[in-house]
Amino acid sequence: MKQLLVAFSLFLAIHSYSQITVTSANMPVSGDTLRFSTALLDSSVLLNYQRSGIDQIWNFDSLRVISQTVQNFISSSQTSYNLVPTSRIGLLFADTLSLGGSSVNDVYNFINSSSTDFSIDYRAVSVPTGFPLIPILRIQDPYIDKDEVFQFPLNFGDRDSSTFNFVFNNSLLGVYYGSAGYRINEVDAWGSVTTPYGTFNALRVLTDMVSFDSISFSGQDIAISSHVRTYQWIANGERIPVMTVNGLVIAGTFVPNSVEFRDSARIVTPLIPSIAIFTADTTVVDLNETLGFTNLSIGGLGLTHQWSFNPNNVVYKTGSAVSRNIEVSFTDTGFYDVQLIVSLGSSRDTLLRENYIKVLGPNGIQSVNNELINIVFLSPNPSRLGENMILRVENYIDLEGYEVLDSQGKLLERAQIINTKTMYLSAPAARGIYFYKVITRQGSIVKKVIVE
Repeated sequence: MKQLLVAFSLFLAIHSYSQITVTSANMPVSGDTLRFSTALLDSSVLLNYQRSGIDQIWNFDSLRVISQTVQNFISSSQTSYNLVPTSRIGLLFADTLSLGGSSVNDVYNFINSSSTDFSIDYRAVSVPTGFPLIPILRIQDPYIDKDEVFQFPLNFGDRDSSTFNFVFNNSLLGVYYGSAGYRINEVDAWGSVTTPYGTFNALRVLTDMVSFDSISFSGQDIAISSHVRTYQWIANGERIPVMTVNGLVIAGTFVPNSVEFRDSARIVTPLIPSIAIFTADTTVVDLNETLGFTNLSIGGLGLTHQWSFNPNNVVYKTGSAVSRNIEVSFTDTGFYDVQLIVSLGSSRDTLLRENYIKVLGPNGIQSVNNELINIVFLSPNPSRLGENMILRVENYIDLEGYEVLDSQGKLLERAQIINTKTMYLSAPAARGIYFYKVITRQGSIVKKVIVE
């Protein structure tokens, strides 16, 4: 009898995990806030993620977290897109998305969750047009052919394929965007999967998505094709995959590039320290003129950004205070401090540039710039390594200081100047392109200098 009990206990231990069925009840719903971590692609993943078949045991508990992200699934009524049915679930794809020389904002996918499928059937994006009557064009159209992310129920051995097609075309504004392709899902394994978050009974779904996107806007034509492959471990009750390996198929070969897993909040120690770096298109602008800031900060995947201005008399034209790159205009004249804070986990860095931007009244920038171009001199240009350079202004200009920045926007030198019209500077000690910001009481001007 004792031997039978031992054998039965061993049987239960071996078969404690069994094949599950995934339905729409296991998908995200409006109001869900779900966290996942991105980890290094270590050997535990690279040697085991492709194993398929029944009753598998995948152990990924050695994954090292490098960043965390929270996905917020919201009702379409909580977004700015009022033409999308309120039954749809909105998921922000990107706060700001750069397309060549242009950018779009608030990129959303909208999901219809039903008993038969979990599908993206609306796409929305805000496009700055530059037209006074329609400054923001809100694209919020349905798919011609929806994208079935999953079809239910999902059981081991299932294989389904589907196509998708989305087209937006506004000939009046000269905007076209099309996205078409196909998706193949194959449930190729089941078993237990272990991550730093826990151990789960899961189905493994292998997905191939081939797409072709074409965009035409402001005289630019962009075409992007891709073949994306994902391995997803889906468990009941977790809403999002408990484990995902992502990558591209290039010339028929799958190249994994990231691994993610369902997680709770944890302290993340980044591999690369966060360093805040930014530069502006110019440092002297007119009142209400749009000014772009380029974020050159260093950090790992998931780096967050926080911009601030003092005084805070700014309007965001592109992006927001937490976007990577921004465009703003200023509603009052004067000097502005600009600060950028970047952080990832426990790594944080702040760059504050005091009196970085000077905002002039109407028509001020044009006359000042025209004047300074002809009366502020920096020579020789090009200059040689270590060579003396001469900074000179006309007698009626009040020279206050200068700043030297490299081609990445890093501040190399700053100096204040009192009661002088001519001074000698040493050229930088490395070859390259540099920007000298010359500051006068009458305004600022930036001189590009080549060091040979």
